[in-house]
Amino acid sequence: MENKNKIFKYNGDYELIRDISDEKADDGDYISALSVLTLALEKDPKNGFLMRDIADIYTEMGLYEMAINYWFKCLNTQSRILQSTAYGGLCESFYYLNDLATAGYYVQKQMLTGNRDLELDDRFLEYLENNCDVKTGFRLSYPPESVDYSETIAVGKKMIKAEDFAGAMKKFAEVPESS
Repeated sequence: MENKNKIFKYNGDYELIRDISDEKADDGDYISALSVLTLALEKDPKNGFLMRDIADIYTEMGLYEMAINYWFKCLNTQSRILQSTAYGGLCESFYYLNDLATAGYYVQKQMLTGNRDLELDDRFLEYLENNCDVKTGFRLSYPPESVDYSETIAVGKKMIKAEDFAGAMKKFAEVPESS
């Protein structure tokens, strides 16, 4: 009988560790995948990519609170490369915890990173599509400078014509100066 137990030592080869953990996760053996990653993280505690992979596995397992913990650790590495991914992961985790306001906050944070490849969960995008009424003023626009404020400005102009100057000022205040 062949011994399937293998001992791996982390020598700093992230790609090898990721391949092993991916293989374990694909087989549904999340505990082994997490073990491989957390042991590697003990040897390389500032490796944000390992933290990202751990957060992904916790998300696959439905342990969103644990995923959130590792997404924040990932952000704490100060890696600009991982910022957008971590914000997307936070959005997804908070969405699945039914905290839609916080999920929306992290979508905004992700957009502000400047990364043009937004990583948003398909079910979250579907939720936005099905539940956000355009009349409520909710708009998803990227980059932020591309937002069309013409409707808001038109409402402000109508308020001026109706001599509702205070209301018009409030409406115009919704439009950033850079627009």
